[in-house]
Amino acid sequence: MSLRMRVVRTCVLVGLIPAAAQMQERHPEVARAPTSAVAGVVIDGLTEQPLNEASVELVAVTNPSHLRTARTDQAGRFHFDSVPAGQYMIGFEHPRLDSRLLPQFVQAIEVPEGSALPETRFFTPRARALVEIFCDGTPDSARAGLMIGRLRGQGNALATMSGGGVLKRVRASWGQLRIEETGVHIAEDSSVARFETPSAFVICGLPMDGVVAVQAWMGRDSSAAVDLTVPSHGVLVRDIVIGQSEVGPRLRLTGSVRDSAGAPVARARVATNDRRKETLTNPEGAFVLDGLPGGTQSIEVRALGYLPRRVVVDLVGDTTRPTVFELQRAAPVLSAVSITARRSYAGFETRRQRRPAAVFLDEETIQRRQPWVVADLMRLQLGVRVLPTGSFGPTIMMRSSDRRPCEPTVFVDGEPWLIRTRDLDAFVDIAAVRAMEIYAVPGEVPPEFPTDGLCGAIVIWTRP
Repeated sequence: MSLRMRVVRTCVLVGLIPAAAQMQERHPEVARAPTSAVAGVVIDGLTEQPLNEASVELVAVTNPSHLRTARTDQAGRFHFDSVPAGQYMIGFEHPRLDSRLLPQFVQAIEVPEGSALPETRFFTPRARALVEIFCDGTPDSARAGLMIGRLRGQGNALATMSGGGVLKRVRASWGQLRIEETGVHIAEDSSVARFETPSAFVICGLPMDGVVAVQAWMGRDSSAAVDLTVPSHGVLVRDIVIGQSEVGPRLRLTGSVRDSAGAPVARARVATNDRRKETLTNPEGAFVLDGLPGGTQSIEVRALGYLPRRVVVDLVGDTTRPTVFELQRAAPVLSAVSITARRSYAGFETRRQRRPAAVFLDEETIQRRQPWVVADLMRLQLGVRVLPTGSFGPTIMMRSSDRRPCEPTVFVDGEPWLIRTRDLDAFVDIAAVRAMEIYAVPGEVPPEFPTDGLCGAIVIWTRP
């Protein structure tokens, strides 16, 4: 409903229009009253940033047929001059309101006679207000996150199908790392969407400032499970595109990988989140991924010496444009030790024979396992836990000498690295790994790999 129609209905209900008309008939000088100015700023309540290109409407309560419009500038400001004194309804519209399933913002104001109103700041609903609107109150602070979105089908049309046995479902899940006396545990939690309309949905009870895996289904079709980050303010706004079933057409994603300076990154790995499809960029940084299902997909990009990146894309028919992925260079930090000629693989076989409690992965074993990242080599190893922690890479945990969870020391080519295990995949390309030694028992770590003595170690050897 337009602002004019809202005002007309409101005024009719409360009897303002007849009274105003009678006043103008009895006191025609009212129409000649001095005018004022109305100015303000529209602010996005989630980001606290100005909302530019918002459509602002001003309607006199006594004369709803007189509608004035303005559009906010880059600073979110708008201005109406020559406004007669009286009661008004002011409202604004913006695509962000629509994306958050919110109606047009409307507020009553009174313009004084002969003087300009002070500049007024208008806010879209903040995160807390959205949670109260959609989630029937405010949950505990740890799970006050909210997702708002719409389901879309191929062609990017809204998924308006309802009834007829067509099941629509959107689910968000996440893991919570718990370190207790009995060890490290991951408790999986989840929340299912509630549909406000045949296409619009909300998911309440999400973790604040965390990563959630979101997947949508409609009948036999679905999107991929994609990792989305709930912003620090607690409201995630994103539509989900449903792909077609296995019998549907396969799509293509093209693009390039660049560094922060715009230079191409060659031999970067580009793959779907489930790693069923992957490719390498050419010398110009370009790539082509064929045979992809449609819908919302998660794409991972990794390159040696760069921070890995995961991007969510929507594959819709043949309209998907080439995508440019930008990677940030990551400089590993070595400990402040004297670098000597210790880059040697020679003692690998000797240590394997003398330390049966450790795990030794040679080149042949690694190739047979076909790992996609370094952390894949740690999975299913006795005494080692690979735990998703909400960051890009998983955290690798072992048990300390006093049986408490601990994070092992990492060695690359004999040198200790001052990095966390969750950063391994950012600094070490799996294609460059020649061998690996995993010491889950602190007492088994050889003296040439000094640790604090409380936790184990991971030793990685790269190709010369």
